[in-house]
Amino acid sequence: MEKCPYNSISAFEKFVNQDAFVCIMGKMAVGNGNYQFKKNGNMTHFQTAAMLCEALYVFIEERGIAQFSNENLSKNNYISFVAEFSNQNFSCEGEAAYSLHTLLYNMHQYDKNKGHRWFEGVSANPKSQDFSYCIGGEAFFIPFFHNQSAYGQRRYNHPLLVFNSHRMFQILRENGTFTKIRNKIRKKGIQEYAEVPKLLSDFGQGLEFPQYLLPKPENLESRVWDSLSRIAGTKPFGELMI
Repeated sequence: MEKCPYNSISAFEKFVNQDAFVCIMGKMAVGNGNYQFKKNGNMTHFQTAAMLCEALYVFIEERGIAQFSNENLSKNNYISFVAEFSNQNFSCEGEAAYSLHTLLYNMHQYDKNKGHRWFEGVSANPKSQDFSYCIGGEAFFIPFFHNQSAYGQRRYNHPLLVFNSHRMFQILRENGTFTKIRNKIRKKGIQEYAEVPKLLSDFGQGLEFPQYLLPKPENLESRVWDSLSRIAGTKPFGELMI
């Protein structure tokens, strides 16, 4: 695990291990030490995006993401890459959206210049139900935690991105485990927060991209699509790179 100030890691682990944290897989990854933690600079700086990409390339290679199999998951070896941006806090959800979309766009530009292509079988169009964000030729689902989140289960003192391999979710769905885990997470979410965010959907259903920021449905257009378009245009992740 990458060395960084102890308080950052301990604060993150305390956050995940609290009763109110709803993601079972996240708890297992932290409990088993199967995650990598990286502190980063400002989310809107291109250098931050470049350094994060390079760290993810190492993570993909060292953790064997491309060779992920049902055997890994049968041992509860859920693996995540956690990126914290501890020098930032947001004054509103709109600022969080701007920072997230700027980072993802800059990461894609860096990744594209490195010659990486979009993961086969997923779309680069954020408005497609087949979309998944790709870095280093691998697809990831990326929940965003921050201090201005519309939902308590996504609220954290500092901006935090968790990169979860799509291969892992695909295997969970194929072996029948996904539905059981989803139901437990939703039950826990209702117990702790009295609701399940309306934009959350099952893996492979609904739109994935809005689930990264996870705004209230009434703010979807302004917080997600308008924000992304202002930063990156109508084809932010280069559909021709598929």
